[in-house]
Amino acid sequence: MTLIELLVALFAIGAIATVLSAAIVVTLRQQAGTEARTDVARWEQALALWLPSDLASAGLPESDPASGIDVLPGSVPALPGGASCALPECDPTRYSNALLLRWGSGSFRTEVSYRYGESPAGSGEYVLLRVECSSSGCSSQVVLRDLASPPDQTPPWAPPDEVPDTVINVTAPLDTSGSPVSMPNAQRVIVNVNGAPGADGVDRSSTVSFTAGGMSRTTIPDPEFEGPTFLDAQSACGGPITLIVDESGSIGGADDDIEDAVENFIDTFDGTPTRLQVIESLASAGVPVNANVAPVIPRINDHEIEQILEAVAERGASSASYILLRLPLEVEPLFRDWLEAHFADRAQAVMNQVKSCHGGRVYRSSFHHRMRGSGEFAGLIAQRFRVAKRRLGLETALPELETGLFHRAH
Repeated sequence: MTLIELLVALFAIGAIATVLSAAIVVTLRQQAGTEARTDVARWEQALALWLPSDLASAGLPESDPASGIDVLPGSVPALPGGASCALPECDPTRYSNALLLRWGSGSFRTEVSYRYGESPAGSGEYVLLRVECSSSGCSSQVVLRDLASPPDQTPPWAPPDEVPDTVINVTAPLDTSGSPVSMPNAQRVIVNVNGAPGADGVDRSSTVSFTAGGMSRTTIPDPEFEGPTFLDAQSACGGPITLIVDESGSIGGADDDIEDAVENFIDTFDGTPTRLQVIESLASAGVPVNANVAPVIPRINDHEIEQILEAVAERGASSASYILLRLPLEVEPLFRDWLEAHFADRAQAVMNQVKSCHGGRVYRSSFHHRMRGSGEFAGLIAQRFRVAKRRLGLETALPELETGLFHRAH
């Protein structure tokens, strides 16, 4: 090999090594970013199971002095009788309170505390716990894992110190009762879980944020309005529907069509349940409606199938379908937590029935199986649904999709 050939070979090897090292660096960076996005999505999903409904349920202090928000780090949830929670997770020397919410009265009193500290398993990771105390006692569960450790400081952070803002930040509502100026935004409650590096050192650059409140609520006389309060509606529906009506005449009072449209809108959605009235509105306008009953949960709501189909048929639905409960990937632990919290007396029986519909597993993702399941119970659900559809006339085929108006681009 000549000197020139040797130099060319060394140059080629160096170029290849440079490209490979750059590719490895990019791959590692993308992997870290992917892990960060996955963790943030997991946090958001876990918090979304509890926090929005808890925030919506807790009344603001000026509307109910016994209710509201408490961000004092040493606060501990209490039972309806006033006795403090006795769980180890309630010990203020082990966990600091990040957010304590209270609502209800008497035997219906509920207090929920979101608490930050080291994992009960003693693994050294930091977690966010949700402790709920009600008439049935106190219960605790881990909501978020692998949160950032407290920042280095002197003296070191330890409960019941205030939860570091670099981990969890709660903006509590301000007391504006004596202010002559209306400040509705001062009543907002904002909960931020910051995407700081966790115990595994992954850089999570995003922030998970939840907010509630911020509404100036006034009492509307009974003759003018009958319906649920804002908090009741938000708790039941999971999100606000806002209708702004201008009564000053500044938009123009000559157009009666606008006023009629508003009145028709209110009449259509007056009362509950809203979804049934949507079916009725669409059907009366000649729009074919397929009612989808989902998810059908064994031993929880499967007994309501016939009642639901009767209700949608009465309001004009032309067909109906259903989906059996699906628990893919991370949905399963979230569902199990919900089941233990609300149906602890039958949680195991429900999961056993779910497994019977998927060949002994919690979930099977095969295309023709995942929506309906198989086995004795799944077959019984299918038979009941089929019989009820035939009896109620819900077997009308939906019209085929009109594709004649679409043109292929040249």
